[in-house]
Amino acid sequence: MLDEIGDVSLLFQTKVLRVLQEAEFIRLGGTENIKIDVRLITAANKNIGKLISKGVFREDLLD
Repeated sequence: MLDEIGDVSLLFQTKVLRVLQEAEFIRLGGTENIKIDVRLITAANKNIGKLISKGVFREDLLD
């Protein structure tokens, strides 16, 4: 679970989206891909729709 997803940077959002789409990641300092099968639950106390309109939150993370 990620708390306060509305506060994370666009760079971090991009990395989270890549991991979710590709279902794999490379551990920090590692050299091999690690396959995953996860569902991510997030929470936010900000209006995500407004953040998307401002361009500070990725709309494609809402699916």
